[in-house]
Amino acid sequence: SRARVTVSKKIDDFIGVQIEDIPSPRGSKTVELEALWRHVTDLYIAYAKLNDKVPVELAGPVKTVQEMDATADTLSVHINLSSDERQRLLEMANLQERLSYLGELLRKEIEILETENRIRGRVQKQVERNQREYYLTEQIKAIHKELGREDHTAEIEEIKKRIRTAGLSAEALEKIEKEVRRLEQMPVMSSEAVVSRNYIDWLLS
Repeated sequence: SRARVTVSKKIDDFIGVQIEDIPSPRGSKTVELEALWRHVTDLYIAYAKLNDKVPVELAGPVKTVQEMDATADTLSVHINLSSDERQRLLEMANLQERLSYLGELLRKEIEILETENRIRGRVQKQVERNQREYYLTEQIKAIHKELGREDHTAEIEEIKKRIRTAGLSAEALEKIEKEVRRLEQMPVMSSEAVVSRNYIDWLLS
């Protein structure tokens, strides 16, 4: 039930008030009220699916306007609302107005939760992608180490550094980059690799 303060005054260190009861809704359910109720409960169920801390069973069928009134207040307790929004709901004695406003609040919260889920999904995908890339990089490193190519990789990086600081002409740069790509694919100790290294050293000299 609801009540409003009619008189307030300070008594010693306390504030005393007089209140009057606000009658609870009476009468039978109208078509519009029933439609509003179904709309609100559908929204609440959708909200509960996005927020597993919310008891979805609260949005069950009601037989009377009085049950609808009490359940509407119970539903609002489980929605993430600001103090101002809760106060406004509390002050709404008219059930139809309260249900309309409750529907607006539920739509807003559903939109927020859906947006949060989309953001969380994008972040999770990025994390998984980064983890995959890290795993693949480490796997390639392990394979190179197993094949004795770890030193070879360091050698290639050193050659690339020398190329960047060599000040080569465009034609010479094209030739040496092509040769480095070939060297990367060659077995480390092959005769072809020795010839390729000598050629690269000659181009850089």
